[in-house]
Amino acid sequence: MNLVGILKPIVGRMPVYVRLMYMLYSDPAVSRRRKVHLSVGLLYAVSPIDLVPGFIPVVGQLDDIAIALSALIGALKRIPPDRRNDYLSKTCLSMELIERDLEATKTLMLYLATRPLEYAGRGIRWTTRKVGRVFSAGYQRLQKAKEHVARTRKQT
Repeated sequence: MNLVGILKPIVGRMPVYVRLMYMLYSDPAVSRRRKVHLSVGLLYAVSPIDLVPGFIPVVGQLDDIAIALSALIGALKRIPPDRRNDYLSKTCLSMELIERDLEATKTLMLYLATRPLEYAGRGIRWTTRKVGRVFSAGYQRLQKAKEHVARTRKQT
């Protein structure tokens, strides 16, 4: 998976998303509740307090993007379609693009969260094979030693 190729355009569009959030926030047609959601989404993105800490590479920033985009999509879906289309055309965005960016962000978070588990599983499988081979070789040597002792006793 090409993380940079997926993330670069999303991160490049973040200033446009912030501008769109500001435009929605200043629109009287957007309900106060949606404005609160937009504010919380944006504040979460810039806040040092996170569900996934920012010092965890990439994943710490992806959750910020996901929450901000979720708040943006929620606000856009609840305004009249003509106003929504007007805002989207002013910012050269589309609902499909925003939803695709959110989906890509979620997919990357899941991929990056499960990747270490995949490597741990590989390590466990490798270790199990090696231990099995060692025990098998040890067992074979033990059998050969028993046979040798039995032959030696028969000869004496």
